[in-house]
Amino acid sequence: MTVGALEPLGIYSGPEMLYTYPNGDVCYIVSVMWICRDFSGEMLEETDETAALGWFDLADLPAGISPPSRRPLRDLLEKLKNQERGRKLG
Repeated sequence: MTVGALEPLGIYSGPEMLYTYPNGDVCYIVSVMWICRDFSGEMLEETDETAALGWFDLADLPAGISPPSRRPLRDLLEKLKNQERGRKLG
């Protein structure tokens, strides 16, 4: 995919980002997350670590989301809600 404008969401690290993969590998994840509304192209599965790719409605996210991804998703949903409230008030 090709991305255009990015809006920072957050930097995530710390104890909640300690993760044990199904194969037993343990790591601390440090992630820099962005919001992108300006993109083109196709998603490509390029690694053997990718199970599936897809687009999901934020109100209907799939079960089993990786634990390190849960906090950024909660923050994203909260940010989008706040932006929508701001638009309604503005």
